Amino acid sequence: MKLLLLSALFLPLLSTVMAQTDPPPKRLLVVSGGGARGAWGVGIANFLDSTGKRYAHVVGTSTGSLMAPLILLRKYDVLNRAYTSVTQKDIFTVNPFNKRGAIRLLNALCRFNKPSLGTTENLRNLIRTFVTPADYAQIRTSPLGLDFTVSVVNLRTLEAAYKSASQHSDYEEMVNWTWASANQPVFMSPYITRNEAGADDFWVDGGVRNPIPIREGLQLAFDKRYEAVDVIINSLPSADEPAASWPDGKATVFKALTRTLATYGSGTREMNIAIGRLLNRLNQLTLPQLAEQASLSSQPVGTEAAEPSLVLTFYFMPHDLYALIPNELIFDPATMTTLLEAGRRGRYVTQVQEAIATPGLPVEGTYSFQLSRTTLGRLLRELNP
Repeated sequence: MKLLLLSALFLPLLSTVMAQTDPPPKRLLVVSGGGARGAWGVGIANFLDSTGKRYAHVVGTSTGSLMAPLILLRKYDVLNRAYTSVTQKDIFTVNPFNKRGAIRLLNALCRFNKPSLGTTENLRNLIRTFVTPADYAQIRTSPLGLDFTVSVVNLRTLEAAYKSASQHSDYEEMVNWTWASANQPVFMSPYITRNEAGADDFWVDGGVRNPIPIREGLQLAFDKRYEAVDVIINSLPSADEPAASWPDGKATVFKALTRTLATYGSGTREMNIAIGRLLNRLNQLTLPQLAEQASLSSQPVGTEAAEPSLVLTFYFMPHDLYALIPNELIFDPATMTTLLEAGRRGRYVTQVQEAIATPGLPVEGTYSFQLSRTTLGRLLRELNP
């Protein structure tokens, strides 16, 4: 009887200790912005977890920042509930849009001298609801070295910045940075801080400068010697391209504003995805050269030159799912549930172990690249300012 009692007491403790001795994951996840379309990314994260992929670090922009801590902790029940139940009222304290997704003109006129047309204190409270202080403490004290990074932009200086849990011990401070990363300028609240010169800094969605933070993710992967980087892109480069002609109807300042934002974001997004294509091209060019040089010398061929050390995989959102949400700031639970379930089933997730050789950007599906550490380091030196 005593033996059974002791077993009941110590077996759970033993299993916990054994779990903590598991090797830390050597994989990093990058999640793009996309607002309500992020529900698809949540579904893909579910799918990747079901295939055994675990992450030590998640780098997110906008909606990607919101899901980052829960992906790290593998709290997919909480994450799925968040992305299938939220409505406009859960996000906006003052909603700048009407039911059709157009700007509410009277509200806009009343708030013309305010920092934004809408306010999102409700979103900040929602972050606190789904990611608790205990969750944050679990990430910061994890023996697996877990961490997440959110991207933000200072509207005053237009400089991008990256804020990580490992650098901010205060829970409320990281809630504010995550909130800022998800707040699209003009329509949502900026996070206002006071700088050393006594001026206000206005921090907003990192997608203004970096909708897909691949560069930051690759730098972290290089520094920490990760073996794989997965990139979930909750948008389509071709679909996000602004129309070639002015939208139908009368020209208004609001149409000009939204068109300018769309054009700026589209160009930045293409630049980030082009990095992945460039990486693969550099890898094709340099690996044969390194192997050839090594074979002509008396030195043995190093494994770094002979084998890839990192796998970079992109997961692009399907066209038909993208089209279900014309305005990413309109949060409809039924539509978001459809997107999440499609992602969770792994729709269009088929490995393509080859370069994107045709002109233009990928359409949909999954694209994988194999990179040597030498090539990755060389490219990062060229990309960093």
